[in-house]
Amino acid sequence: MGGIVNAVNIIDGFNGLARAVVLIGIATLGLAQDAGDPGLAQLCFVVCAVTVGFFVVNFPFGKLFPGDGGACILGFLLAWTSVMLVSGLPDSWHLRSLVKMAIAARYFRALPAPLRNACVAPFWWAVALCLP
Repeated sequence: MGGIVNAVNIIDGFNGLARAVVLIGIATLGLAQDAGDPGLAQLCFVVCAVTVGFFVVNFPFGKLFPGDGGACILGFLLAWTSVMLVSGLPDSWHLRSLVKMAIAARYFRALPAPLRNACVAPFWWAVALCLP
């Protein structure tokens, strides 16, 4: 969190640079609606609207500057929405889960669940060894 806040504060020296970076990041995180979190998506779009409003005043002539406080709050909003997006519940549609279900159901059905889980790891080791 602190790294993102300070990074936004550092790049605040050029007119519009920090706002554009935050706008791109927050707009990307606004796709949270596809991740099943419409409240977070709405928050992202509100922050985008405010950032665009400030961007219009600030770019290209720099008539208004946010200062350290404004840059840090934008960085904080970017960092916090990033944390909030990944705090969703896990699902079973990841590639690793799909492969685990396919392998465990086919070859290790008789074993207890913890052992079925462990028997899938050597498959992924082989995949990792084959990657360049």
